[in-house]
Amino acid sequence: MELGDDCTPIVTHRELINTLMEEGTRPFAALESGRVEGSDSGSSATPRRHHSVHHQYPAQPLDRTGQPRVPRNTRQVLHYLAAAMQLSSPRQECDSRPLSPALSLSDLVTVRREMLNILINIAGLIFFPPTVPSRGVQRHVRRTFELLASFIADPVEAVPPFNCILLSGKPVQQPQPPAAADLALDVFMRLAHPDGNREAFSHAIPQPWLWTVAEALVHRLPVADHDFQVMTRDPWLAYVEKVMFALYSLAFLAPPALKRRLLADRALGFARVLVRIATKLLVHAPPEYRTMFSVLVRRAIETLRLVDDGEDAFDTSQAALPTLTFGMGYGEHGRAASRKARASLAGTRRSLCWAS
Repeated sequence: MELGDDCTPIVTHRELINTLMEEGTRPFAALESGRVEGSDSGSSATPRRHHSVHHQYPAQPLDRTGQPRVPRNTRQVLHYLAAAMQLSSPRQECDSRPLSPALSLSDLVTVRREMLNILINIAGLIFFPPTVPSRGVQRHVRRTFELLASFIADPVEAVPPFNCILLSGKPVQQPQPPAAADLALDVFMRLAHPDGNREAFSHAIPQPWLWTVAEALVHRLPVADHDFQVMTRDPWLAYVEKVMFALYSLAFLAPPALKRRLLADRALGFARVLVRIATKLLVHAPPEYRTMFSVLVRRAIETLRLVDDGEDAFDTSQAALPTLTFGMGYGEHGRAASRKARASLAGTRRSLCWAS
């Protein structure tokens, strides 16, 4: 880490909700010393100001192109909101507590959820500097990633689509993806789309956090036949595409050590899961459905290529070689040694060759 901070575990949104419920049901909870009052106290002007900013800021008018008009003080407002949603260090508290003494744990949960609603409106308009970001920019990037990861990387909620329906307890006739995770994936997809933002993420995010989120994303991918049946619905197909794009972005900004770990972890089965998705949707799917799944299949193969390559995507020490044309080998461009890789797609069916 370039910030010099210790890599603390990510506190998920579900853990905050469980802590809040346990505090409310514990006997004599209101009489405990050191309890953060926040909006429960008599003076609740500060929490009300927090909530008013969150409720009024997303309601911005649209310009002629349909994009929200971002106010000039966007950076100051985001800095204020990002600081307000921080948790105290686990080394100082025995459980999760707001860093701001003016907020209760209930206020913190509301602030973090409303922050997603703000980011979904302006994520496509946020561009980090392409060079090595400053400490302030890295701090903002890390806080944003931590917020998004808290809704994505929970080990209990990170399950395949069909298990996600069973976990929600909603009727199977009208299944919907998890709203919070789907919103966080949408925000991350928009933030991590520009290459400059990906490079900023690679500088600011510690490797354990990248592994935690990547592991959760793999667990959210379809595996069984029931999962692929759920994917025939448009909301779930869009949800899985967001998961795959987030995994592709992480593979793009991940260091070589993390890529090797993804391929070497047999319990995770990264390559097997992605190859199964490509085979299931490309070979076994009916012809009328293949076009619908083409975006997901191509993204899965591109993710496998990035991880199988095992190189740093932002390493500019070696000069970029010209693009190879069809039928031309590496030796024809002056490369001394042949390219070595694990060949994650080796052994798959010939039908995958046109997509890979």
